[in-house]
Amino acid sequence: MTETVGVDQVLIDWSSTRRQRIEDVLEGLTYTYAQYQGWLPGEKARHGMGWQAAQDTRWPL
Repeated sequence: MTETVGVDQVLIDWSSTRRQRIEDVLEGLTYTYAQYQGWLPGEKARHGMGWQAAQDTRWPL
């Protein structure tokens, strides 16, 4: 494993698993949307849910 100089290992570990957390949140948002609407989200709704999933998984400030 290589080391990134100047980057804390905690941050590296967090960012390497973030994509999976985004996918998990997006799956839940998609399920909720489909239950409420009765159909799967279209392109515009998927884009918005992807943005929301990314926001929901951000590093706490």
